[in-house]
Amino acid sequence: MQRTGRKATAGLRWAVFAMVVVLVVVTLHARGWPGGFLSDDFSHLDWIHRADLEHGLGEWTLQRFWQPLASGNFAWRPLAFASYVLDWRLFGTTAAGWQATNLALHLANVALVGGLAWKWLPQATASRAAAAAISAAVLAAFPFAGEVTFWLVGRFDLLAALFALSFLATFRSGHVGAGPWRQSLRVASLIGALLAKESAMPLPFVALPIAAALAASGADVPATGGALRSVKFAVRELLPAWIAFAGYALARQLLFGTPLKVYPASTFPHSLGELLDRIAPLAAVATRQPGEYGAPWAVALALSLALVTALVVADVVRRRPSSAPLAAALLVAAVAYTIAPATSIPVASPLGDGARSFYLPWLFVALAGGMALAPGGARRALGAGLVVLLLFGQQGSLRQWHEAAATLRQVQAAVPGLARHVGPDGYALILLPDQIGVAVFVRNAQGGVVSRPTQADDHLDRVAGATWGDLPTWERRFTGDEPWAPKADRPFAVAGFRGVYCWNPATATLVAIDAGGAIADRGAWRDALRGNALRLGCLPGTAGSAE
Repeated sequence: MQRTGRKATAGLRWAVFAMVVVLVVVTLHARGWPGGFLSDDFSHLDWIHRADLEHGLGEWTLQRFWQPLASGNFAWRPLAFASYVLDWRLFGTTAAGWQATNLALHLANVALVGGLAWKWLPQATASRAAAAAISAAVLAAFPFAGEVTFWLVGRFDLLAALFALSFLATFRSGHVGAGPWRQSLRVASLIGALLAKESAMPLPFVALPIAAALAASGADVPATGGALRSVKFAVRELLPAWIAFAGYALARQLLFGTPLKVYPASTFPHSLGELLDRIAPLAAVATRQPGEYGAPWAVALALSLALVTALVVADVVRRRPSSAPLAAALLVAAVAYTIAPATSIPVASPLGDGARSFYLPWLFVALAGGMALAPGGARRALGAGLVVLLLFGQQGSLRQWHEAAATLRQVQAAVPGLARHVGPDGYALILLPDQIGVAVFVRNAQGGVVSRPTQADDHLDRVAGATWGDLPTWERRFTGDEPWAPKADRPFAVAGFRGVYCWNPATATLVAIDAGGAIADRGAWRDALRGNALRLGCLPGTAGSAE
């Protein structure tokens, strides 16, 4: 009786630990509200807004299931776009509502990860509650959260993770086969994950060692030959999922002319060296996403993950606890998911963005970490310390994305005033960074920041956003070399060029960095722009990569 009471008390302590971590995570996110849209968010808003104006939003949403977007890639993510449409109906252009949805999805994944750890460990295991709490806390404290839970594009990864966890939840210990209902749920969850984002493609394959390890952990497994029996059992269990994946690949072939590619120019690496080069930007993510903590934080994280891996390997060699093979299978899944994007493209940018690609592998890290760190007091203390380390990284990541969104809100608020100043016969540019630090800024959104629906009126006939890389196009327009008609009733007159502006964060104003008029020498014009942008204290990155 006393032993049962001690277990209940320990379980309560770990539940409180997990809830405290979740509360900290919510607080860190709330510091960035009222939020803001960034980069690709404006493109998604534009598609939805236009469809709604034409009273065809429902049809547009359904079409995403059989028609790809005209976006130059092979992305097929209808479930994520359906969630965007729902947010549009609920929140309109209130970014905080959209970001609250992202956070809610993240917390749902946290609860599912904790539930899976609890479900998969034997009921008699004293460390069950600790494993569930540590797993949930490690996922909650995902250190690169700014790019996933704050940037709306992270919705794709959050939904893919939600369905992936639902898929994994259909597996249980022992050789008890799934009935029709559970198999149907498994297949539906797999399709849901795939239709949320293509990054879910490895799921039915990395599930094989997980399903086999779970099958081998059951009480009905014989002492000899049990491992081979468990693998055969897992193959039979996964056969419907593999057939469903084949159907998905066939559908992609019919839609895009390729079953697996997401980007037309992507290629399989020609050598191990090329594969490693594509994985190398992961170091930039680890050092730049946590912001001010930088390389020391990344080293501490790498050492922590290496220690968790060593503990799992040691447990497998010693053949205890019984969850050791499952923890090893989960780590294998995490590695496979980390490497998978590199078979097509670099896993991230040298500037540090691309962290959303690691949210799905982090699910498996969280589960394996919880199982490896739960047994024994010293390991549990290490688990708690790891969570604290992750929270510091999350704070640094979120801060950068919060600041970028707040800055873009200020820029957008100043656009109507500039448009009035430019007047109906003029045109001006707002030179803005492609990204600030790790946070994307106006990339793919140059027109979106000055137009509806986030502006009350469209100002694109008077002013546009531009990045340094856009300037050659604007030079041709402003010199008359390229026909251009921003005005509805007449082509653009060269004399109407009113100049280039930038955002000065110190004064929180748009300041002129060029007086406008004729552009006699394009090279000299760009050199002058760069020098003036630096002199006037424009946003970092405004004057291009040489800044």
